[in-house]
Formats: sequence, structure tokens, C-alpha cells
Amino acid sequence: MNVRLYAKGNKDKFVIIYLSIYKKTILYLKENIGNRYCFEGYDDGNPLSKRKIEKIYINTCVKAKIIPKGGIHTLKHSFAAHLL
Repeated sequence: MNVRLYAKGNKDKFVIIYLSIYKKTILYLKENIGNRYCFEGYDDGNPLSKRKIEKIYINTCVKAKIIPKGGIHTLKHSFAAHLL
């Protein structure tokens, strides 16, 4: 399933997402109505910081016994290259 995101520069972005994850995300958003972001930081109304997301990525790699090379941006580009 494709999901439309509003990206920086006033551009639209489409991402691929499993239907099961999409359904869970919709339920999550309905339960957390009034929130501006899907993943808010500790301050209500503000998104998670880039540094916090990077820490989550590294901790997840460590738990999965994967050596974290690059970062979130590299992961994004690797996924895009894999799709090609």
C-alpha cells in the first residue's frame, strides 16, 4: 500500500507500507487524536528530535546484533536502492 506524506519543500512523498502496519497506524492516530505528529517527543506537539531517532536506530541495531553503519539517511537510501 502507498501512503502519501507531506515532505519538506512543499513536496509530496509516497512510501510503501504493509497493509497491516497501515491499519495499526490508523488505529494509533485515532487513539491519539489531537497530536500533531505520529511520533511525538517528550514535549507535546513537537516531533521526536533527529538525535533521538538516531539513538532509537542504533539501539535497535544493537538489539538485532547488526552493526549500525551510516545512519537513518543511509538506511532510507539503501531502501530506495533496493526497490530499484
